[in-house]
Amino acid sequence: MPKGITILCTVTSNSEHCKYSDYATIALSPSKIQQLFAHRKSVVDLTAKNSQIYCLKIWDYSVNWIANADNDEHLTDEEEDRLDKLMVDSDEYVVVGETMGDLPGMRSECDLLVVTDTDFRWECYAKHTDIRHETLTFCFSNFEQYLQPGEVKNGGVEGQETVGNPE
Repeated sequence: MPKGITILCTVTSNSEHCKYSDYATIALSPSKIQQLFAHRKSVVDLTAKNSQIYCLKIWDYSVNWIANADNDEHLTDEEEDRLDKLMVDSDEYVVVGETMGDLPGMRSECDLLVVTDTDFRWECYAKHTDIRHETLTFCFSNFEQYLQPGEVKNGGVEGQETVGNPE
């Protein structure tokens, strides 16, 4: 049985002056990956019935939004150097073979998993603020290799194209 993966990725914010998290870690077990593809199938089914639907947003607190220096509890210099070294060859994300340990988390609320028929991402608000943080957007095609044999890819629809307008 395939093991899960842990993703370390960069985080963006809707504020140019304040950002409470620079990185996030996401632990994806085989069942979580299967669940992501099941959500994709739901989006494909919904967009086939109603072209006004573009995405599915689901409450999901599975992301560790790693706190930066703008938080009371934040990364030590050694921890920050370790993350920077892991991300040195990528400005997007890396799949790390290890668990990331107990890194200080940003306090967040309204954590959402946002799924379209081609990709997914997470977003949240820093606790008691209106500052939204987002992971980068992950393409489903990059995660098909982590599916167990016989699991459904492409939301069960071959050649499915994006339906709906995100604006």
